[in-house]
Amino acid sequence: MKRLWMMMIVAFAAMAGSGCIVTTDDDYADYEPCVFNSDCDSFRCESITASWPDGTVTTDSICTRGCRDELDCDITANGFDGTCAAIGSGPFLCYETCEFDSDCPSGFDCGELDRTGFFVCLPY
Repeated sequence: MKRLWMMMIVAFAAMAGSGCIVTTDDDYADYEPCVFNSDCDSFRCESITASWPDGTVTTDSICTRGCRDELDCDITANGFDGTCAAIGSGPFLCYETCEFDSDCPSGFDCGELDRTGFFVCLPY
C-alpha cells in the first residue's frame, strides 16, 4: 500500500512539475477566411462582396465581429488597428486594415471600403 502511494505521489509530481498544458484551437482569429460561423473564434463568419474599379465583383468570407469603433476590433497580423465600418447598409463589422496588397491574406487585396477612405483587405 505504501508503495502505491509513493507511485501516485511521484506521478502527480511529474505531471505538476512539467508545466505543460496541451490545448488545441482549431478556430480562426478575426480577419481569416472562413466558411462557417463555427470556424471563427468570434463565431461570426461574414460574407463580403467587393466591386473593384476594373468591374470585377468577388465574394469571400472572413471571421469578424460587430463593432462600434476601432477599439472593438483586434489588431491585424501586420500590427495595424482593425477598421470598424459598414459596407452599404450592412452592420458595422471589423475589417483587416491594410496599406498594400501584401498586407492581406491570399485571395484578398487592399482596397478602399465603399468610398469611406478606409483601406481594408477585400476578396479579389
